[in-house]
Amino acid sequence: MSEYIRRQDALVSIRQYQYPYGVEFLINNLPAADVAVVKHGKWISLSHDHNDVYCRCSECGKAKAGRTNYCPNCGARMDKEE
Repeated sequence: MSEYIRRQDALVSIRQYQYPYGVEFLINNLPAADVAVVKHGKWISLSHDHNDVYCRCSECGKAKAGRTNYCPNCGARMDKEE
């Protein structure tokens, strides 16, 4: 599993404790950041006239009425280009 650290935390540690510690020691002792992968998708119209009455999420395939900024099923952010 990947671990992530906040850039600001790493920079503060490096600036404060340059000697006698090495950068590798400082980074290895920073706590992991709480992050989540963000999925990006787009709404695909299911109507022939493209009036967006029903559309499908490009990430999970679930259909719904109307468009929103996020898919209510998988949480994908709907910001990909059409």
